[in-house]
Amino acid sequence: MELDGLFSLGEYQKALEYHHQALPLARAASDIQAEAATLTYIGDAYRLTSENEKALDYLSQALQGWQSMPSEAFQVLADNSRADLSCK
Repeated sequence: MELDGLFSLGEYQKALEYHHQALPLARAASDIQAEAATLTYIGDAYRLTSENEKALDYLSQALQGWQSMPSEAFQVLADNSRADLSCK
């Protein structure tokens, strides 16, 4: 099953397991985009499970990664997820 499918099924803990396994691989490969995407998924999973402090930490890290790339769309996604947290 694809990781996005885990999110749509509400299986956030399983998605977190997979993404936590993927994170060191992305970092070892120096793949900033994969690292930022993985951090975003982890942050969103924590946000959806109401672990807001963890969510904010991972989404802040993701935003730093996205800001180092020319992709504005992903920066907006990370910013929106962080904004959701500040409204809670």
